[in-house]
Amino acid sequence: MTREDLRAAIAHEADLCPFDELPDLMKIVVEGMVRVQKRLGVEAPTSARLDGFVSPEVAATIAGVPKRRIYAWAKGKKWAFSRAGRC
Repeated sequence: MTREDLRAAIAHEADLCPFDELPDLMKIVVEGMVRVQKRLGVEAPTSARLDGFVSPEVAATIAGVPKRRIYAWAKGKKWAFSRAGRC
């Protein structure tokens, strides 16, 4: 698979993936980023990791939306987790 194939596959999934599956897709993309960062010798910021999950701050940065929108999207979802119990 070439980089262009990978880029096209990610774009395709991002455009057509059911909305409720987008967090899983984001997790896969972030896991890939972390692997690349490790190979480059760059450690991912600790705020980006929360027991294997992406923090709301990092999710908001990735999605390009305010953090409050991440909380709104997550509210009431089975996959949502918050140490503060807000989701």
